[in-house]
Amino acid sequence: MGSDKKKVKKLFNEYLDAISSDEYSVEYLKEDGVDTDALIARGLKKIRLMEMELASQQTEIQYASLKSDLLARAIEKVNELLSSGTFKIEKFLREENLQVSYRNFDNMNETEIREFLKEHYLLKLGNENKKEKK
Repeated sequence: MGSDKKKVKKLFNEYLDAISSDEYSVEYLKEDGVDTDALIARGLKKIRLMEMELASQQTEIQYASLKSDLLARAIEKVNELLSSGTFKIEKFLREENLQVSYRNFDNMNETEIREFLKEHYLLKLGNENKKEKK
């Protein structure tokens, strides 16, 4: 991403050099009926849009990285919990102080329990991460 930002800055600098280095070009364009102010405004608008798009892409990459890290940590916690051999979902719900409307946990298979726990820890770790950043 750093190289893209450098490219945008380089493009912007080249653009500024092109529009400010030759006053005769501006006069020539104006004589030909070209609205140079509008042309410059459009160019600057395009550059700002490109910078905003780059910032958006960087944010998406950071978010994806954070989510991937949190997901890996959540899966690790679930694996530790389920590998203990003494795991009981009812006990877990009480200890975590979770209020759930689904009461038929006896019929849940290991995959469903694993998915439930993964989602729980993903939310929990995400909330902890938000608190740490404040």
